Amino acid sequence: MSTPTLPPLVVIVGPHASGKTALGVALAREYNGEVVSADSRQVYRYMDLGTNKITTDEMQGVAHHLIDIAEPTRRYTVVDFQRDAGVALNDITARKHLPFLVGGTMLYIDAVVDNYLFPATGVASPKLDLYHDMTTDELYEKLKKVDPGALAFIEQGNRRRILHALHVAHSTGKRFSEQRTRGPAQWHTLKLGIWRDRNETNQRIDRWIDTHVSDAMIDEVRTLHDQHKVSWETLDAFGLEYRYISRMLRDTLTRNEMLTQLKTASHQYAKRQMTWWKRDPEITWLDDEKSARAHLDRFLCDTQ
Repeated sequence: MSTPTLPPLVVIVGPHASGKTALGVALAREYNGEVVSADSRQVYRYMDLGTNKITTDEMQGVAHHLIDIAEPTRRYTVVDFQRDAGVALNDITARKHLPFLVGGTMLYIDAVVDNYLFPATGVASPKLDLYHDMTTDELYEKLKKVDPGALAFIEQGNRRRILHALHVAHSTGKRFSEQRTRGPAQWHTLKLGIWRDRNETNQRIDRWIDTHVSDAMIDEVRTLHDQHKVSWETLDAFGLEYRYISRMLRDTLTRNEMLTQLKTASHQYAKRQMTWWKRDPEITWLDDEKSARAHLDRFLCDTQ
């Protein structure tokens, strides 16, 4: 019996401020596609400027999914994303449109493409009570000892994800990073990556921050805390713009210090993104939009 052909899926990745969102829109318009956003912060409502969330005009008529679907006071996990992305991608395919998975959250993309089977947590360990009294930096040092492999995909300041990894490790007796096994493939996937050297990436990031970190973005962070009841701890865990602007609002950083530290953290995040993706031999790295079309044309011919 022949194996059924898997439905096609186009994945577009790239470091922070690389232009992947615009490329996703351009290709989706030309190839009758729809975009599923793979961004761990754009899923949240009210977080528009700090996440550089795509606007209606920028969508150019292309349907986008998994944007503004969660309250920022509720933790939205990679397991939630894997489930919701699966529903959206299957719906797009059922309507005979080509699905594009576009974004920079590495674990979210891999969870869908590689069909990760995430571990279920067992009985809570008494050690977790002690962890909740520790600082985030102390927790990160503990994670280094308990599960060093998790450092590749858990940011140092993300307290919630650090605690989750420690919870999984202690409640199941196995490292969280070693429990993400894969299920059967669900998609025939083309992975495209936007290639920029590190210096160019950092320059693009700095220009974006200089242009977009404005009083309006600062007001957005203030409103999240004051009106939408998002705690300072949660804002800190959201990272990058939300972390450093919230620290400025708490008077632990000046505006200049906030901008300097935000640029440094953004450079580091982009470096982690590229380190993660360079390990994936299936990604085709692109220099321009024209080469993306050539690869996509060949891919679609192969799927017919």
